[in-house]
Amino acid sequence: YVLDYTDEGLIEEDVPASRIMRQGGAGAADVAEALAGEAPVTFAEGEAVLGNFKGMGDWDEAVVVGVKPGGLYVLDYTDEGLIEEDVPASRIMRQGGAGAADVAEALAGEAPVTFAEGEAVLGNFKGMGDWDEAVVVGVKPGG
Repeated sequence: YVLDYTDEGLIEEDVPASRIMRQGGAGAADVAEALAGEAPVTFAEGEAVLGNFKGMGDWDEAVVVGVKPGGLYVLDYTDEGLIEEDVPASRIMRQGGAGAADVAEALAGEAPVTFAEGEAVLGNFKGMGDWDEAVVVGVKPGG
């Protein structure tokens, strides 16, 4: 795929589907939980994660620095110098995990996830761990 990160003014080519997820989708952990029907996903204090700061769509590296009642967490976005409190598990995913679509595909055993030209998505630019808003501007053979 070819992604246009419009807010950053960047174009990235040859992006595999594993580094793309649909906007508004749950984190990979949440999709896995829903499909598997297992107990809610939890995170431990000190765990390195990706957090969707204030639900704005950008997934940034963070550390869980607090666990609160009701399945809420306190995240420290170390690169940005920000602390966010009362973060639900739906806005957290483990680092190094696949995108939500890929987890759903693996658990469901369905055909590979595909994205359409013009579709608004989240892309993990160069696999660096930050999920930013993007638009699919090209579909190459093999995805």
